[in-house]
Amino acid sequence: MTLRSLLFTSLFIVSISAFAQQKTEESKPVKTTHNVTAIMLETDDIEDLRKFDWNEMLEMLSENTNDDKEFKFTLSYSNPDEKKGDEFSYDNFNFSVSGKSKDAKKLLKNSQKVVTRFLKNYDEKHSAKH
Repeated sequence: MTLRSLLFTSLFIVSISAFAQQKTEESKPVKTTHNVTAIMLETDDIEDLRKFDWNEMLEMLSENTNDDKEFKFTLSYSNPDEKKGDEFSYDNFNFSVSGKSKDAKKLLKNSQKVVTRFLKNYDEKHSAKH
């Protein structure tokens, strides 16, 4: 009788544990999204502004999955040269633009124009000093 009860108990435990397993739902694919919300470039080398890759920046912002997502783009140049007397000097140049991802191309084109104008003025004033 003990063998029979031992066998019955073992079979009972195995069947309970087999039926007690919950069926898990199949995992649903996770949709990943990424959005660039802020980019900041700080430099004290004017050549960094000249060599800045605007197309790469546009590519980065075009990967945003939400066209209505706000982003902010900031450029900052700090002139390491000390101002001497009354001569003209650019101390700092800070430029910031913000908008929606869907307007990134237009905003970056305008930013590029502003930086190009700054570089032109910088070159004119810098060459006049020498």
